[in-house]
Amino acid sequence: MDRIRQLSEVRPALAAAAVFLCAGLSIASMFWLMYLGVALVASWPGWVALMALTSPLVFIGACILVFFRPTLGYGLGGIAAVVALPWFVLSESSGIPSVWTCLNGPDEFGEFARSLAILKILSVALIAAAATCSLLRLLPSGLLVQNSPLSRRTWPAIAVGVLVPALWSHHSAMPWMLPVIVDAIPPELRILHVEKRGLKFRETSFSYLRNGSFSVSGYDRRLFQYRFQSQSRAGSLPKAILERANDLAHSSALRGLRTAPPIALRSWNAEGWYVALRETPLLAFTSEYGTTPPREVREILEQIEKLPGAQRSLAIQDVCLGFCYDPVAGLGFWYSNQRCHTLANGTTQCL
Repeated sequence: MDRIRQLSEVRPALAAAAVFLCAGLSIASMFWLMYLGVALVASWPGWVALMALTSPLVFIGACILVFFRPTLGYGLGGIAAVVALPWFVLSESSGIPSVWTCLNGPDEFGEFARSLAILKILSVALIAAAATCSLLRLLPSGLLVQNSPLSRRTWPAIAVGVLVPALWSHHSAMPWMLPVIVDAIPPELRILHVEKRGLKFRETSFSYLRNGSFSVSGYDRRLFQYRFQSQSRAGSLPKAILERANDLAHSSALRGLRTAPPIALRSWNAEGWYVALRETPLLAFTSEYGTTPPREVREILEQIEKLPGAQRSLAIQDVCLGFCYDPVAGLGFWYSNQRCHTLANGTTQCL
């Protein structure tokens, strides 16, 4: 009986020590990886970075003390979480794109940014769990849940550790984008055709520049899929098709249209056509809106798809498993300086 009682006392301490240890190791690993990658730890006030750097030591101290001086150990665990948190909040809200976007692809960003993002997200989850665990252990033992002291429970801390990253991702991972800035000449015309059949999407996009060079990309993806392939083809437009594309890109009738925002298709079976012209709001024609694109839009895409060109295959990743990859991204607005916003009249304008 005494042994059972001893185990019931030791288990909460073991669980708290495990959470504190994991939090400390995760933070330390993240800063070590930043050091190896020559990333600037002190991009924010020095005292904030210093506190975050010392928090792993405090977590390890708390991990040991929970077995000998429980109240002090749990208090230190909570202090370590509070000490580490400001750096993570400031680094995420500093104007730099969210770390969640580093988990999107293509792979040109390398493993360093992706590994650092994973460690940062994991650290925030463990900090939240550690803070909750410390608070629970310091509660009076008279607070009961199903005839058991709430102070000995660990599952609420784990639940908070899962909930915080989930809310964070919902806020910061949408819309789909890549955490870089590009300075390139925008295309004269972009067209995206999306066919949705259940969980599967078939996307075909086309864009061309003023000099006549064009690119056609095809995506086959599905919801709950992290990685999917893009097959693209690039070349130069024949003179006749270039003239037709120019007429469409500068068509006063098309530029005068205003449609509902280009949101993702949600019906089980749906079809959408999306058009982006330079310095005009995006246009969306979808079966969900009950609208169809002008005949010229369909015809130009059909002609472009038949043209030869240099082939390229590219792997794309979506940290939201397909739910963040919206038509704006499909049109080619991938980067942090190409964000779109909704105007007062309800239309969508991209930079």
